[in-house]
Amino acid sequence: MNIEFIPIVALGLVVYTLTNFVKYVRNREWSSAVTLVLAWVVGVAAVWLFGATAWGAQVNVGEKSLDLLSFADKLVVGLVVMSAGSTLYDLKRSFDSSDSAATPALIPGGNKGPTPPAPPPPSNAA
Repeated sequence: MNIEFIPIVALGLVVYTLTNFVKYVRNREWSSAVTLVLAWVVGVAAVWLFGATAWGAQVNVGEKSLDLLSFADKLVVGLVVMSAGSTLYDLKRSFDSSDSAATPALIPGGNKGPTPPAPPPPSNAA
């Protein structure tokens, strides 16, 4: 069984980012969820745009140049590119506890998450 290293890493990056997306949606962290979707859309659009330039023939993905990739190939490459960016951003945040490179949220106040449960009523036992 011969498995190429790069495609497996690319798949892992996309799975990791999709898992984060599901976590964001499940916890109602809308700003983070929308930011990931926007990043994926921009990543795919950038791959299409780059593939249409003179440089598209110089960038190889597997055995084909970017300008010759199919719709599905370009979609996956765009998802991988932005998933890698998202993963690198997460890695940076894990080392930068001061968040010195912080940027504003896409949706202000959009990461409030679920409302915590109300505390139990006080007992009158004495």
